[in-house]
Amino acid sequence: KEARMMHTATAVAGGQAVVYTGGAFYKGGGLFGLIKPKLNMNKGGEVVINKKSEKTADLTAPRLQHAAAAFSADYVLVAGGRDLKSGLVSGVEVFDPNANAYVAAGSLQTPRAGCEIAFNRSEGLIIGGHAGYGETSWVEAFDCDSNTMESTRYRLTTTRNGCTVNVLNDG
Repeated sequence: KEARMMHTATAVAGGQAVVYTGGAFYKGGGLFGLIKPKLNMNKGGEVVINKKSEKTADLTAPRLQHAAAAFSADYVLVAGGRDLKSGLVSGVEVFDPNANAYVAAGSLQTPRAGCEIAFNRSEGLIIGGHAGYGETSWVEAFDCDSNTMESTRYRLTTTRNGCTVNVLNDG
């Protein structure tokens, strides 16, 4: 329903649906290219099942260049990113499919964009990213059972930004 770029697309419902979160879009422009289009933030998301799209409630903070990953059949953890107006986003939120809404779930100790998320059992790890002053080596933990950020932090031996993560079968 909404054009978007720099958003996330997360498979849920056993791969039967996709949750699109955040991002931005260009609006305006014209007059033979003399008026440039303006970059605007997408405040919410969409859930697409088959070919039907349903808008979600707004994010607690609009964001692009964030990370999102499913941690159960339908719930999606959204972390970090950048807001065009206020800069780096520290807020973490969870998409709740029952409410069709994003629910605040705490804050990152180190706000960042370009991070990644990996899950190991009932813990989500928010890994690396760009913290405004440079790449970060911090990894922060999210408790999937309570839907809140933990105070636990880990440190990578090397900073990461724009990396990828995969959880292997043995965890």
